[in-house]
Order: sequence, then C-alpha cells, then structure tokens
Amino acid sequence: MAPKFHELSEEFIHMVFIKVDTDELTDVSEMFNIQLMPTFIFIKNGKQVDRLESSRENELRKMIEARV
Repeated sequence: MAPKFHELSEEFIHMVFIKVDTDELTDVSEMFNIQLMPTFIFIKNGKQVDRLESSRENELRKMIEARV
C-alpha cells in the first residue's frame, strides 16, 4: 500500500499525508486506537473526522475525494 499512498499524496497536494511507524510511536497508536494495519485517519481542525481500516485503494480514494 505504501506506493499507492505515495501516489495519492502526490495527486492530492492540498492534503497532508503522514506515515507513522506504529512500532516506534506507540503513543500515537494508542491515542488513535490503531488495531489494524493499514489504518488511515482523516483529521480536520485537530479532530478525527473519518477512518479507514483497509488496504483497498478505491475506498481510500473515495474518502479522499469526498474531502476535496
């Protein structure tokens, strides 16, 4: 999924894409209750507004496009 994530970040340049190593940043994993990988979390104005626990690129793309 990493290559697709990178491609999407280059396509949707008005959004910020951040990759977090949950093994190293366990506090972030706990804060967002990350249980599955990959997990994509959408944050706006400091608050979580959506979440996707899936590696399906089409679903991720739809969620991103809904926020454009």
